[in-house]
Amino acid sequence: FKSNSFDYVHMRSVIDHFLDINLSLKEANRVLVSEGKILIGTYVLGGKNGKIPIKNKIKEFIRKILLYFGFDRYRDHHMTHPTLNYLKKLVIDNGFVINDIYWQPYWNNQVCYLLASKI
Repeated sequence: FKSNSFDYVHMRSVIDHFLDINLSLKEANRVLVSEGKILIGTYVLGGKNGKIPIKNKIKEFIRKILLYFGFDRYRDHHMTHPTLNYLKKLVIDNGFVINDIYWQPYWNNQVCYLLASKI
């Protein structure tokens, strides 16, 4: 796409599938107009408070055991699971200022929508 051509870039449920999140955010910055906005929606490892519940740790342990024994249906197809701090750092480091973070109800403060503006 042509540089400086979009007012908004919407990245819902995709950044955890990108091999290089920095590259995707650089590209979003490039195609946004001055003061354009990016909306990122994603699952955040550790949620709002950054702590992984014991239940999730046990589930992950069991998942790894099942994979070891060949149960590929439990493979995680995500490239990464960003923490809130890592997500915020990525956004800021790629030329954005964070405007708001909204936590989706009914997901135990683990899914957020981050709105940021191009500097």
